[in-house]
Amino acid sequence: MTNNALITGGTRGIGHSTSSLLLSQGWHTIPLGRKDFDITQPKQVSDYFVNRYDHSKPIDAIVFSHGQWYSESFRLQSPFAYRNQYESRVIQPVKIINDFTTDLEMSQIGCVIFVSSTRGFIGGKDTAPYSL
Repeated sequence: MTNNALITGGTRGIGHSTSSLLLSQGWHTIPLGRKDFDITQPKQVSDYFVNRYDHSKPIDAIVFSHGQWYSESFRLQSPFAYRNQYESRVIQPVKIINDFTTDLEMSQIGCVIFVSSTRGFIGGKDTAPYSL
């Protein structure tokens, strides 16, 4: 049986490498990247996956390897920049997990994986929405 993975941020960087690794191990992957559409729009992202996945099969992994980083100080960020990071790193994953709960429950492993850069791990006063 082939394992199935949904990967946000799967068209470049760490997400692309994750997708390539899983493919080399025999997984079926559905990668999604910012070039496909606005990744900060949870409904668009969720609809992309929902419409491209055969829900009679389990989802073995959802990999969140995306995010938007704004290098300016939090005090200088526009409310739009802050909101984009929050939508991308918090709202979108919750929505996708909710949409695929049944698919994850059908799997024997059904895992959710969040990947981040060291900036997300180390955190700091200006990294709150990215580090979430």
